[in-house]
Amino acid sequence: MKSLKGVARSVCSTGMNRMHHIAALAVVLLLLTPPAEGIVRRHDRDDARYLEYGARFKAVARIGGPPPNPEGTGTLIAPQWVLTAGHVGDGISMRTPLPDVEFLDRRYEIEAIHVHPCFRGAHPAHDLALISLRQPVADVTPIAVYRDSAEVGRVATLVGSGFSGTGLTGPRREFWDHRKRAATNRIEGVEAFWISFTFDPPATATDLEGFPGAGDSGGPDLIEVDGTFYVAGVESGSGDSNHNGVTGDYGDRVRHTRVSSELRWIDATMAGRQVAVQCYDQLRGVKRVASIVLAAVGGLALGLWFWRSQLSGAPAGY
Repeated sequence: MKSLKGVARSVCSTGMNRMHHIAALAVVLLLLTPPAEGIVRRHDRDDARYLEYGARFKAVARIGGPPPNPEGTGTLIAPQWVLTAGHVGDGISMRTPLPDVEFLDRRYEIEAIHVHPCFRGAHPAHDLALISLRQPVADVTPIAVYRDSAEVGRVATLVGSGFSGTGLTGPRREFWDHRKRAATNRIEGVEAFWISFTFDPPATATDLEGFPGAGDSGGPDLIEVDGTFYVAGVESGSGDSNHNGVTGDYGDRVRHTRVSSELRWIDATMAGRQVAVQCYDQLRGVKRVASIVLAAVGGLALGLWFWRSQLSGAPAGY
């Protein structure tokens, strides 16, 4: 196990300079990282239903101790392993001493923090961290990670204990009672490294529709398959995508980190192995080069076709 004096990181194929990453991360954390996430609910549903639903998920923990200043949320995916957001892992790694992780009002000491090597700050791709605990969590059944790729269209359960509110108000600090809530939302989009949701108004919403607010980053997006819940996403950020000046109200859309794309890193890290991973910005660069090459080849082919057509249609004796 690696020392607590640093964040344990896997080998990343980008070879990014560590000091450059830390400096850039500091700027991102201060200026760019969106608020951590809680649960905002439908305005026409009783809040007690969201609280009752949230209480079911004992494997969802508060990271950083009791209110008023928890660092985030995580999910127990194995007896001594907690999955959370990368920016939560980076944030708590800078604290001395390290904070505890709290399950059922019991605190567990952190052994080490492993932030995904491709984590880049304010972006949902690779916004993951694994926290190993000094001892197994008692009386809590872990929630396994989702290992299939059929997320789109499924109804996910979002769990958090941050700022609450409704779709009319968005998340509000005055509604922050530090209690765990759970809501549902349909996964409407899936990309290589993230899944996306929209906070639908009552006419098109799920029964307990909800949305991330502020105060609990790293919470899980759970999907149920054959009666069993799995962690399909990790709450990464929120925003004002409908540009009405309110973050987390009806119509807003959010992207969360997709867990099924990160299984290789998760499994290797929990097994104590380092693994080379390919980052989203690398793939994007490869796709950009490929598109340029294809455009050039297409242009050349078009030019050749035009040249041949000109020759074939030329007058005799030309």
